[in-house]
Amino acid sequence: FIRMHPDKPWVRVTHRLINHNLWPIKLAPWTLSVMAPGGTLVIPQEPYKEHPRHYSVAGPEDLLPARRVVVWPYTDMGDRRLCWGKKFIQIRQDASPEVAKLKIGIENKQGWAAYHNHGHLFVKKFVHYPGADYPDLGSTLECFTLPDMLELELLGPLETIDQGGFVEFTETWALFRQECDLSETAIEHKILPRVAEFPAPGAGF
Repeated sequence: FIRMHPDKPWVRVTHRLINHNLWPIKLAPWTLSVMAPGGTLVIPQEPYKEHPRHYSVAGPEDLLPARRVVVWPYTDMGDRRLCWGKKFIQIRQDASPEVAKLKIGIENKQGWAAYHNHGHLFVKKFVHYPGADYPDLGSTLECFTLPDMLELELLGPLETIDQGGFVEFTETWALFRQECDLSETAIEHKILPRVAEFPAPGAGF
């Protein structure tokens, strides 16, 4: 189901998976948006925190892991298309025929990702469900790229669907004209305000 906002460059897309088998099946929605060559994917990380100066003042969240990154066997973590920043992960699409395939997944609790390409910014928003069982070692967002394109992939929680039942996964999209040099400072000043301009699924429109 596709719904377009009457006045703004916003789209709400609802995917529905129906179980036509004669038995229940466990699955997760998996939605792919195929991006044109030449751009860069921006993925938010969990908020960065300095290591506490003294363990006596550290909170429980200060000493526990906060970021989950999943890497496929054919992915070189030193690949020049990958940028592991303090606040964002960036993946550059490279149309050069010699580049290898690359795929990573993350547990994206921030609920958005953006693709910047030739002065245009495409943003996807979704709902992350804390504590839900997600596929691919807990991935809620994945990126696959090769010379032809870049895939921005979202995943919903694993659910068991009875015969004749269904599950839905909704995402909201927005498209903006936006120049940005993609430094972390520029992303915070130019892309984050764009992300805040339109609602996540279930928050209106």
